[in-house]
Amino acid sequence: MTEIPPPVTSGPRTESLRAQTKITVEDPHTMVRLLGAGDELLRLVERAVTSDVHVRGNEITITGAPFGGPSTCSRRARPSGPRRF
Repeated sequence: MTEIPPPVTSGPRTESLRAQTKITVEDPHTMVRLLGAGDELLRLVERAVTSDVHVRGNEITITGAPFGGPSTCSRRARPSGPRRF
């Protein structure tokens, strides 16, 4: 039997690496505080980052380039103290 070789593609792969993080917020009141009134804080975050941010129920999903990838922001956030959710 004769095998047919797979098609040859020229050039580098154009697929980009994507990373995804899911955050589950157990307390509904905390979720409301995180998103802001009328989701205003969520919209600010969406405009400030190059990643996709989606919220469904009590879960926040962030998808984008892996840390250190081409879209990593040159500014690093400085921690201002302990964060509690």
